[in-house]
Amino acid sequence: MSSRDIENLRPPINIMISVNDIVTCCLCPRLLYVKKALGLLPPPTTLMIRGSLAHNVYMDFSVELSKVMSMGINPQSYASSYLSSWRARLEEGLISQDDYDLIEDIVDFRLRNAPRGPIKVEVKISSIDLGVSGIVDMIEDLEPVEVKLKVKPRLQDYVQLAWYAMLIEDSMKLKVDFGYIDLIPIMRIKVRISSRLRDLAIKLRNKAIKVLYGLEEPPRRIEKPFCKSCELNLECKLLG
Repeated sequence: MSSRDIENLRPPINIMISVNDIVTCCLCPRLLYVKKALGLLPPPTTLMIRGSLAHNVYMDFSVELSKVMSMGINPQSYASSYLSSWRARLEEGLISQDDYDLIEDIVDFRLRNAPRGPIKVEVKISSIDLGVSGIVDMIEDLEPVEVKLKVKPRLQDYVQLAWYAMLIEDSMKLKVDFGYIDLIPIMRIKVRISSRLRDLAIKLRNKAIKVLYGLEEPPRRIEKPFCKSCELNLECKLLG
């Protein structure tokens, strides 16, 4: 990324916000206002807890699979050993059958989408020039991978991936043309980090800054299909 590119991508004010803030703003600017400006956080849900399990298993297995493949060890053999340890926990009553089935599906997914190169997980990354920080789920062969326990991607997932690509570019001084959204345990989606996607990511960062720092009127409540399932729906309504 050139100095001219950086100049064009600088935030409107000299601050640092998180990729998660931008993602929330993409989903709903009002939700970002409720969560951050008013200091409200949603309680953990069953889906969040299950997502955390899936995320941790996927990261752990991916790192170890990458290692054993580099050593010439048969991936299927390692996968059997890995699942055996989880099966023991199932038999001891430490995890449920549903959890074990999910873990088994995740292992199968990763075997079908074998690591393409060196892997780093939970990579903290930031850019003072871009005014953004975040934690990349996975960097695989110098490309970002965003891991989601869902059946289809949303716009905010593409925006999140674009930001991780731009942060990698800025910190590692290389060009990132593609990233991946892993919808575990269903499919891997290869995403081109296009100019259009980058422009949208920048616009949403600027919007998030305005919401967080009171540079415009607080977002009004607009009824959307997902409002009923939002953990902060009641608080949002009470704010008027």
